[in-house]
Amino acid sequence: MKCLRFVLEVATKYCAEIAAHRHGCCVLQCCVANIVALQRDRLVDEISRNALQLSQDSFGNYVVQYIIVQNVPATPAAQLDSKSETMANIRVRTPFERFKTGLVNVYRKANPLVKS
Repeated sequence: MKCLRFVLEVATKYCAEIAAHRHGCCVLQCCVANIVALQRDRLVDEISRNALQLSQDSFGNYVVQYIIVQNVPATPAAQLDSKSETMANIRVRTPFERFKTGLVNVYRKANPLVKS
């Protein structure tokens, strides 16, 4: 159990770097899906802090989309809603990049009251 705790601590600390890797984004999604609430909340909080950076990455944006779609308590859908400027920044800074369009659409579906 200590080994798993260590791995999750490292995954949380370096989540932005891991999420930006082709296979790392899948690893983080598995972590979010399979770890206990306290550990998951820490990981999701760190992903949320890096949401703008991750949304600008071809693999990292899938991690942000995943936690929004999964509707994990305290996920970016809730946190980004309170920081709606983050999603506005994603839309404004990256209007022509294909993979960000998916993220914005996922966010809109999770938050139907958000205006375009």
